Amino acid sequence: MDAMAQMGRSSFSTNVKDGRDPFFPDSTRRTPLKPSETAAAAALAQTQIAVGPLSSHLQLTGLWPGKTRPLAMINKTSIAPGEQLSIPVVIPGAAGRSEIRKVTVRCIEIRKNSVIIAVDGETGNKELPLKTRF
Repeated sequence: MDAMAQMGRSSFSTNVKDGRDPFFPDSTRRTPLKPSETAAAAALAQTQIAVGPLSSHLQLTGLWPGKTRPLAMINKTSIAPGEQLSIPVVIPGAAGRSEIRKVTVRCIEIRKNSVIIAVDGETGNKELPLKTRF
């Protein structure tokens, strides 16, 4: 049994100087970026799309105007008059990536075809109309 050859131990290096990725030889993800490319990426991160007020990303999607407990559905979250909730909103970001933020909303009044809300961090009340599907 002494004549048997010993097996070597495999290793994988992430160092670019050691050659190509053996699993993805055509990949360019390990190639170091040039200084001009890193500056362009930093400039792109700084010039993100202006999102405007967060209340502009809120949509009234449903109403239950009952006399005892009316409810409004804002961004798939139900809320009653007097309640204050954190509602998730999707904010479009740079390079097609979206970001989810939470907006604190207080329901003031539920009307026949709209809801009056107050958004934390914004002045005044906002009326969200119910969008028809026609």
